[in-house]
Amino acid sequence: VPVTVAVIPGDISTQTSLVTLSNPTLAVSGTGVIVVQARDGARNTITTGGRVLTFAIAGSGGGVVFGPTTDNQNGTYVATYTATTGGGARTIVAYIDGTPIAQKPVLTVSP
Repeated sequence: VPVTVAVIPGDISTQTSLVTLSNPTLAVSGTGVIVVQARDGARNTITTGGRVLTFAIAGSGGGVVFGPTTDNQNGTYVATYTATTGGGARTIVAYIDGTPIAQKPVLTVSP
């Protein structure tokens, strides 16, 4: 007799959620898309939405503008970003409900 096992994800974990950049290297005025895949502590994909996601540049780097975040209601959150000034690497921090996600991708903006 086959047994069916259902995995029910736990609460979102900022330690295991993923942050990816479509374009990790841009010229000034270049754009890309940032995607957050929410995961629980066991790395199970969260399949619901409803959280608040925001983005920032770590430290005083600046030079990147983020568009509004879209909640796809399936555990993924998407926003656009645009490089406004050149000058090297910038660490992007994504926040779930105000708590930073551990994974912090680096965006390089050429002059």
